[in-house]
Amino acid sequence: MKTIKQLSSELGISKEAIYKKLKFQLKDELTGHVLKIDNITRVDEEGERLIRQSLHHERREALETLIDDVIDAEVVELNNGQNHLSEYVDLLKEQVKAKDIQIETQSCHIGQLIRQLGINQMIGHNRRLNELTQVQAGRHSNGVKPVKSARRKETWRRIFKKRGLSH
Repeated sequence: MKTIKQLSSELGISKEAIYKKLKFQLKDELTGHVLKIDNITRVDEEGERLIRQSLHHERREALETLIDDVIDAEVVELNNGQNHLSEYVDLLKEQVKAKDIQIETQSCHIGQLIRQLGINQMIGHNRRLNELTQVQAGRHSNGVKPVKSARRKETWRRIFKKRGLSH
């Protein structure tokens, strides 16, 4: 048999906690296992086992509650993190749409520049052709035989007339 003081020391709880179990929590279960000898309360081996079992159960419940609280806190934190990631993904999607619009605008601008370049090249060719034609015409009027036949000239005029480049 052990005294309340001995049990308190061994179990690492206060004497008041043990008395609380004796008088309230385990009153019925401990009936016949608690004796008062010389005004000192003592508990037999079966009573000690019941008290230890009760403490183990309480500690287990406290630990389970603590674990549940930690898990709940982690779930909340993960949900918050997921919400932040979702917001970030939405922001990135908006940026991609803006970039798509910029790319489309640039593509149109590049297309316009390419068309303008083609027109400028055709104008340059036409000017060069006109210059060559004038040089040739000058040679012809000076008695120099023209390089191109009249037939070739007519072919070139028709080509440029179709393209709308003749003057």
